Amino acid sequence: MNTELLQNLTCVVFDLETTGFGGESRIVEIAALRLEAWQPTEEFQTLVSPGIHIPSSAARVHHIDDSMVQKAPTFQDIAPGFAHFCRDAVLVGHNIFSFDLRFIIKEFRNIFGASPNNWAVDTLPLARRLISHPSHKLEDLA
Repeated sequence: MNTELLQNLTCVVFDLETTGFGGESRIVEIAALRLEAWQPTEEFQTLVSPGIHIPSSAARVHHIDDSMVQKAPTFQDIAPGFAHFCRDAVLVGHNIFSFDLRFIIKEFRNIFGASPNNWAVDTLPLARRLISHPSHKLEDLA
């Protein structure tokens, strides 16, 4: 393996909060950190107006309610900036293959007509393989 590739890696570690888990759910927050050669270089964080009601069950999880996103930009408003933020980077997150990345792909397809073409790494399968712990939720691993 070429260790120089890993030493010079550019990645965006990100997490989303949403209105729920289903297909009609929408993003309410994005938090991301860009690392270049493992050094933080930029942050991207914003609440996002989902255009739909945030159910109380979701608000209990992430503590974001309708009043907090009332004046927030829509995903369409922030999509160009987020796409630029993720340029030429590997996307990294915990459980992103079955959750976060699914939302990003859906939104990018709606806005740009195409999915992001970034490589992605999901840390959940890595944690399950490398860490002996009864729970592999990010909060428990931290």
